[in-house]
Amino acid sequence: MKTGRRVGAFKQYIVGRSSEATFADAFEKQESIIRYLGGFDSTGENLQITQKQEAAKHCKC
Repeated sequence: MKTGRRVGAFKQYIVGRSSEATFADAFEKQESIIRYLGGFDSTGENLQITQKQEAAKHCKC
């Protein structure tokens, strides 16, 4: 899905399909949160609640 988005084919695929567009938006938000949290702890085992809240604010979720 990520590769398809890069070449623009994914965007053409989701036009007119609300469920796929909603999924794509949720996937992008989840991906950005994971990338942000990876800066704190790459394994994700020692994340604290404040770090998760900060990630949500940063990604506007």
